[in-house]
Amino acid sequence: MPKPPPGNGPGQLGPPTPNITITSPTAGTSFTAKPQPDPISVTGVAWLSCDDPEGCLDATISQIEVQFGNSAPQAATLIVSAGGNSASWSFVGSPPPEAITGVILLEIKATVTSVVHGHPQEPHRIASTSISVWLRHAELPTPPILDIAFRNPAYDFHTDPNHPDWDWARTVAGGKRWLYNDTPAWEWTPILDPQNQFDERLVGLTGWVVATHISYEDVPFTHPFGFDWNLDVVVDTDYQSLVADQNLSASTLDVVDAVNALGLSDPFVMHVETDQDLIPDRFRAQAGDRVAVFGRWIVDCGHDPFTSEVHPPLLLACARSISSEATHSTLIGRPYLVGQEFGDGALRAHFLKEASRIIGESVFFPPFWDHVRARPEVYNTFSGLHLIRYWVRPAAPRQAPSDELVVRFHFTARTGVAVQVVYDTEHDAVGVWVTMNDANYKPPPLPPKSDRNYSQEELNQLEPDSKDVYNEILYSSLLASPFAAPILAEGIVTDRYAAPVASSAQDSEITTVSASNLEGGQQVSIDDGQPFPIYGWLDVEWIRQKDRPAPVKTNLAPSAAGRKTASGSGYLFVFAISQDGRVLFNQAATGGAFVGWGEVPGGVTTDAAVGSGMQGDTLFVFAKAKDGQIMFNQAAAGGAFVGWQEVPGGVRTNLAPSAAGRKAASGSSYLFVFATSQDGQVLFNQAATGGAF
Repeated sequence: MPKPPPGNGPGQLGPPTPNITITSPTAGTSFTAKPQPDPISVTGVAWLSCDDPEGCLDATISQIEVQFGNSAPQAATLIVSAGGNSASWSFVGSPPPEAITGVILLEIKATVTSVVHGHPQEPHRIASTSISVWLRHAELPTPPILDIAFRNPAYDFHTDPNHPDWDWARTVAGGKRWLYNDTPAWEWTPILDPQNQFDERLVGLTGWVVATHISYEDVPFTHPFGFDWNLDVVVDTDYQSLVADQNLSASTLDVVDAVNALGLSDPFVMHVETDQDLIPDRFRAQAGDRVAVFGRWIVDCGHDPFTSEVHPPLLLACARSISSEATHSTLIGRPYLVGQEFGDGALRAHFLKEASRIIGESVFFPPFWDHVRARPEVYNTFSGLHLIRYWVRPAAPRQAPSDELVVRFHFTARTGVAVQVVYDTEHDAVGVWVTMNDANYKPPPLPPKSDRNYSQEELNQLEPDSKDVYNEILYSSLLASPFAAPILAEGIVTDRYAAPVASSAQDSEITTVSASNLEGGQQVSIDDGQPFPIYGWLDVEWIRQKDRPAPVKTNLAPSAAGRKTASGSGYLFVFAISQDGRVLFNQAATGGAFVGWGEVPGGVTTDAAVGSGMQGDTLFVFAKAKDGQIMFNQAAAGGAFVGWQEVPGGVRTNLAPSAAGRKAASGSSYLFVFATSQDGQVLFNQAATGGAF
């Protein structure tokens, strides 16, 4: 007689408990994610435990699933023992294509199915386990895809005979934590110019990003643009002197795990921080990216051990390999510098003065309308003259003399910042040379701001380590006063600024050119209506001889039109009819090469040459359809062609149309199109800017 299912009714035994373990890989194992993912082999065992001395006869392990990060679970190969109570399992798969380099979680689930009267039931009782592994690039490209040639200012590390040279960061801090003591006055103490908040003597470094995160424990009064965005960089050999000895020991576990997974025996890790709203998402580095950082070199005096950082960067360049043949890079400059002064001193001194002010006022008349205020100074400029150069290249080298390195880029800047894009023929790299001159710089206005109140409870949660300090310098004195205590209960008021936006109407002015044709001149769009000193991007890609498209051949005359944008950049467009009747176009920016042929979308074919012309900044092309209709298509500056339409009027022709533009003295633009009717008349139609024919 079959046994009833376990756990049904009084006196029945409990249900079986599934167990699962992973035998390989071990936590922290490193796998290649890009450009060609490694297959990841995962193996383990699973078994059932139960109260029945005869064994878990009525249940079996029915399924094992493996999940990479947030991707869909996949079934593993399962080898179940004869009784079904144990199994070995294995899985081979690759991380999903969208997986970025960094730590990824492997989660494994075991499913148990009960058997009643010999029939399997619905699966139930799931057990799971997980490990973290590290996904990395296949190799660190040599030469690197992003590089600099920057000489950092000299610094004497032998500044205090009472401290060993390796603990120079403690010497800079005076061995004391910020806010707990009157000195150091600033949390981020500049190393080269301890009394200067600006980075007139900035440092530069390059390296590989191993981790990034947004802070959730920052002092809110020095973060009016949001808590810090952080990145940790394994620094290249030439710049390792910037890294304090205690940096890695003070790193978070994800950084330590990432460094260990890369197999770095004695890594030099630099922490880089800046207010999160001052780095738009598209300019933030990811784990595995290559970065060049230029900014203020400081010792973080907010914790012990004392560490060195670049905080904040003035310029941040990031690069990542799209493939071995192409590299994408971005550049962003710091629009605002958050100060560590509050109008009457640094934060500790300011709070002591605020407490004295409120207690003094409350003696005569309780200022119930008042608040404790902590509004940091914010600067809208930089200081000094900075000449910064970096180079971008694909990971793969040149393979033949005929290989062509093509570069596409756009940079937007404010007055006082200049950019040159040049070709380094010796190293097959494209250089970006940025000049920042405070004497000519036109600072942006500060963005809108609002008040933000922080209660004592909020501060204790945000900064549990600083709770005693706030109690000492502020709460104890104010709470002792019967009139001041209600004011403190209203919270401490600080500023919260709106996030600046890196956007310009000129962002569509993209230059595409063979690197060998770069001429070096000023190659930036100036827009003082946006707040960033500079932002932009640059891509480089190899075009191998074998990848070059076949030349376009035509039996009809080509047509051409030029366009000059508001910034002064010029573009030339040429149109041709392929031998199968398609309307093709190619374009070239001033000083640049043609970028390649493409079809004007919409499906119109013709057996006659086309006409083209400009109406303001809008490009028009006219074609005779094979049934004689006169069709047109248009593309605004920076935009795509919108589709073919018939020129109103119903004229039919057997010949090619023609077009010309005219600009009136008033500034209005007119476009004229000419056609020959089927009975030989010469006809024209016209349209003003924004108007119909």
